[in-house]
Amino acid sequence: SKKVIGIGIGIPGYSDANRGIAISYSHLKDWKNIPVKDILEKEFHVTCYMDNNVNVMIFAYKWLVYGGKCEDMLFVSIRTGARVIPIINNQPVRGTCGYSGELGHVKVSGGSRICSCGRYGCLNSEISDVAIVNKIIDGIKVGREIAEAVQGDMDKVTMMSFINSVREGHADSLKLLDQVKGFIADTLSMLVNIFAPRKIVLFGELAELGDILLDGVRERVSENIIKENSNGLKIMASEFGRNLGAMGAAAMVMQNAFEFLEEKI
Repeated sequence: SKKVIGIGIGIPGYSDANRGIAISYSHLKDWKNIPVKDILEKEFHVTCYMDNNVNVMIFAYKWLVYGGKCEDMLFVSIRTGARVIPIINNQPVRGTCGYSGELGHVKVSGGSRICSCGRYGCLNSEISDVAIVNKIIDGIKVGREIAEAVQGDMDKVTMMSFINSVREGHADSLKLLDQVKGFIADTLSMLVNIFAPRKIVLFGELAELGDILLDGVRERVSENIIKENSNGLKIMASEFGRNLGAMGAAAMVMQNAFEFLEEKI
């Protein structure tokens, strides 16, 4: 352990990074008020640093992509939920309590499905991985050929089966994707006119569709935002795969251990 600088961990759901406590995560029933930092430090006798799992991804971008300097950007993660971390003037926009960036609980026009928070019409209930899988299952039940490659087998319905179906050009899957594009684009348009970023980076399995997803999003965003905010705006998929959270957690340790905290991110 003498060669280990620290342990970095990204916590899903709600957490208190200052106290090192995982507060709750809707997809894990008994995940309530877990003192993660204390548990790890007592087990390994090494300092533990923790934050929200999407928040830590920003550290990977800071050091591995931008060499410590980020242009104004929005990092948007779409997985079990949607979360946004804006970086403006080289600083992440985050609240002290750690609950900022909950993009998935923004109400969206046309949204009507129930969300994990118990409310109706949240963005999460329309574009998250969980929501898309549930929509596919609902569609199969009424005879639609969404993700038709699964041939009606509900157990085979995953985000990857949907992505493959879209890539193969299946009509019902493309219709569902168009709906998802609309929700994403309208939400991003709102964010662009608030933060005026130069770049939006989407992360998650859905983003792996690349331009198949993003071309439609770019077009609709361009139509919805003011001209001054559209000049030079780039909407792109993340350069990183599923290990981005782990990379970011490690980079967070480096930032804390070597006292880079006074520098702008």
